[in-house]
Amino acid sequence: MTENPSSEDSLKDEFHNLGKNLAGMLRSIWESPERKKFQAEIEEGLTDIGTTVNREVKTFSENQTAQRLRADVEDIAERLRTGEAEAKVRQELLTALRMVNNELDKFSSRWTSDVKEPPPNEPEPPEPPTEEQDVHPDQI
Repeated sequence: MTENPSSEDSLKDEFHNLGKNLAGMLRSIWESPERKKFQAEIEEGLTDIGTTVNREVKTFSENQTAQRLRADVEDIAERLRTGEAEAKVRQELLTALRMVNNELDKFSSRWTSDVKEPPPNEPEPPEPPTEEQDVHPDQI
């Protein structure tokens, strides 16, 4: 297969020109007043969100509810340190696991007893043919 070296060069040149054009287009978009305005709006919006959140956090922290919440969190932390919460969680988890295991045992025993007995009013499945019986391929 013979290729024309000038067509290879022109193809390479066109890809090079495409890259330059894409880079120029992206640069133009990046430097455009619309993009700069959009960026400024986003930055202003984020600043407003930060200001609002800070104001609300300060208001909430001065609130009596927040002070009670803080005391409750400290109480929970103390219970965790002393092991009181761990013992209670362990006991409740143990109780829940026992209940689940009991229910699974009940289900399992019902399932195995149901499987052993054939369902009522349904014929039993036919037995597979033995070697003594002659089976034609059409019967399979």
